[in-house]
Order: sequence, then C-alpha cells, then structure tokens
Amino acid sequence: MKTCVDNGAVSGSKLETEEPLPLLKDLRRVFTPKSVSAGIVAALFGCSGPALIVISAADAGNLSDGQTVAWLFSIYFLGACMRSLHFDAVGRKTTEPGL
Repeated sequence: MKTCVDNGAVSGSKLETEEPLPLLKDLRRVFTPKSVSAGIVAALFGCSGPALIVISAADAGNLSDGQTVAWLFSIYFLGACMRSLHFDAVGRKTTEPGL
C-alpha cells in the first residue's frame, strides 16, 4: 500500500513513499525459494572463503593438520570475541554492534 505525501515544494505535487516493511504475515511472500537459496549460498561463501584461504596457506607452509585446525579455530574464535566486544576487523572500537 503506497501513500502519497505533499512535499510542499510545488503546489499540488505529491511524492510517493516507500512501502512499509513486511509484517509476519508477509513472510511467505518475502521468503521465496530463490531468496532463501541466495542467502544460503552467500552465507556458505562468506564462511568458507576465508577458511579456504587459511587452509591453502597452511598447505603451502607445510603446517600439520593440528596446526591448521588451531589457526582456523583461533581466527574464528578470536574474531567472534572481538565482535562481541564491539571491535572491528582492524582493532578499532565501534559504537554499534554489527558495524
């Protein structure tokens, strides 16, 4: 449902505003198989991409499997700890979580 708002710039001119955010009853319309699968693929690439880089670097550096697992654990665990303390990727304190 679109609403019109008088912008006051020109007599009689109207601006169309954006549609409101979807409600719970609209979730079936919003979460289509295409959008859900795109989100899953994006999450898989976002989580596995850095891990593949670390694994290939560990392989090139002749690290053992245990060392590789320790590196992967420390990267993901310390990254989660930093985010929970509101630090960004380069160690600066952020004002809002998730940014």
